[in-house]
Amino acid sequence: MHTAEETTHGPSWQGSVMLDIGGAIGALVLYTPSSWVGREIDLVPGDPALPHTHSAVRERGRAGETFFAAVYPHLTQGRYVLDGSGQEVTIDGGRVRELTYDVEAASSSAGARADSI
Repeated sequence: MHTAEETTHGPSWQGSVMLDIGGAIGALVLYTPSSWVGREIDLVPGDPALPHTHSAVRERGRAGETFFAAVYPHLTQGRYVLDGSGQEVTIDGGRVRELTYDVEAASSSAGARADSI
C-alpha cells in the first residue's frame, strides 16, 4: 500500500471520472470502507513490462447513492494484484471491472508479515 503523503481530493460525483477504455484498455472500480478515504492503493501488474499504478480512495456518488472507491481509469488488459490484500483481478479491454477490497485478507496479510519479522 502506498503511504507517501499526497493531496487529498474531495468527493467525486456522477460524471466527474473519465474512463479511457476500449481496445486493450479497461478500468477498475475498487470499493472500500469509508474510513479509507485518502488512502492510496497500489495495483501491481502481472506483466513486469507494465508500470505499477495507484489510486486514492474518494467519496463518490451516482444515482443518489454514496460509496467509497479508488478508480483506475486506464489499465492495459491482463492480471493485476492489489497490494495489501493480495487479491487478483483480471482486466479485460473495453470493460469496467468492479471489485470490493478484501479488508480481512489485508489485515491477516499484515499480521503475517509482522509475525515473520
